Amino acid sequence: MSQNQPVRQNKFNNANVAGANGRALISTTRKHHGIIGKKAGRYINGSLPVLPFNDDEFELALCSHYLFLYSEHVTLNQHILSLKELCRVSKEVRIYPLLSIEDNEQSKHLNPVMTSLLSSGISTSLVSVEYEFQKGAKEMLVAKRV
Repeated sequence: MSQNQPVRQNKFNNANVAGANGRALISTTRKHHGIIGKKAGRYINGSLPVLPFNDDEFELALCSHYLFLYSEHVTLNQHILSLKELCRVSKEVRIYPLLSIEDNEQSKHLNPVMTSLLSSGISTSLVSVEYEFQKGAKEMLVAKRV
C-alpha cells in the first residue's frame, strides 16, 4: 500500500482498506449490510407480476427504471399485471420514468395502462417531479385504488 493512499478501518471485519474516497470500504459495507439484512428478513425475493406480500402490506411502492422504460421488452399486459399487483400490495404506487429508453419518448404503454387501471378501480395521475434522471423525464405516474 502506498503512503499516499488513505487507510480506512472497516468496522465489520477489522480489515484495513485502502482506496480513493473509501470506495472499497463502501463496497464491503454494502455487501455486509445486504447479508445481514437478508438474514434478518429485511430483504425478500419477489418478481413482478406476482409478489409475495399481503394486500395493503405497504403504504407506498416505488418502481424506478423498469416499467415503461423498457416498453420494447416488457409487454402491455405485463405492465398492466405488474401495476395491478403493486396496487394490491400498496396503498399508493409511484413509477418513474415514463419514457421509453428506445426513443426517449413517452412509453407507448402509458395511456393504455392508465385506461386499464381506471376500469379496474385504480385512479392514476401524472405528477410533475423536480428531478430529471433521464433527459425529458419530468413526470411520474401515481396510482391508487379508489
